[in-house]
Amino acid sequence: MELWFIYALWSILFAGGASFLQKVAMEREYNSMLVSSLGMLASSLISITIVSFTTGFSGWTAGLVIGSLVGATYFIQSVLRLESLRNIDTAIFFPLYKTAAPIVAMVLGVIFFNEWFTKIEMFGLLVGLLVPLLLLHKSEGSRQKDLTKGIMFLLLAAVLAGVSSAIAKHGATLLSTIFLFMAVSDGLGGAIGMSTFLTKEGNSVKKFIKQVRNRRFISLMVISSFFQFGGYASLLYAFKFGGSLAIVYTINSFYILIPIVLSIIIYKEHWNTRKAFAIGLSIVALAFLG
Repeated sequence: MELWFIYALWSILFAGGASFLQKVAMEREYNSMLVSSLGMLASSLISITIVSFTTGFSGWTAGLVIGSLVGATYFIQSVLRLESLRNIDTAIFFPLYKTAAPIVAMVLGVIFFNEWFTKIEMFGLLVGLLVPLLLLHKSEGSRQKDLTKGIMFLLLAAVLAGVSSAIAKHGATLLSTIFLFMAVSDGLGGAIGMSTFLTKEGNSVKKFIKQVRNRRFISLMVISSFFQFGGYASLLYAFKFGGSLAIVYTINSFYILIPIVLSIIIYKEHWNTRKAFAIGLSIVALAFLG
């Protein structure tokens, strides 16, 4: 088993854990955006600390540029995702988004990184693209506010997600350490999330003060920061150690299954044959992609 594949698997576990913690935040009636944003800011501090005690800040200019590009694309992508979610439900958004974004990554990998795939890898990619679609139900379409507009914003967000991952791969292979631009991109992402939270409602500052005084909230945020840091670092190391853009990104996209499984176990959410088959299919895809 190659090192890049091990890191790609770790990225599933960490990213899935971070996603499930957002579910926990909602169940506790915390603001999930606030948990995620503070987690990203804390992740940025972890990266800065690691850089300070290891490689230092040599080459910081390239790290700043690449991190800023990733942060900027993340911001625009977040806006597009929110606009899409205003028009379509999450039940239709995430399956389609997690199918479209890996396809974009595949195209960008071929164009910019000269990536080509064996027949086995291509089969694994195709199987992997089916996993999110299995979580989509045909009855969802009739309940959307504006399906056409929602899909349009979704596709634009997917393109930017692929672009962001391509920039991240370039940075991971170019720079001596991934933590320089992790610090910048996480810092920007967290700052953007915080500003969105604070300007969304008139009483957001009061909500912020109320929640950060809560010990359970602080504990959840700290744990979330380590999961977010681990997920991002694992993804970048998978790129750094030779993983192709399309394959690593597709593997990482399987993280959406972890919050589904944990929510079924812990919160007794809906479970059916379709979801079970999606999990089984993701395991088959990993066998071909590894």
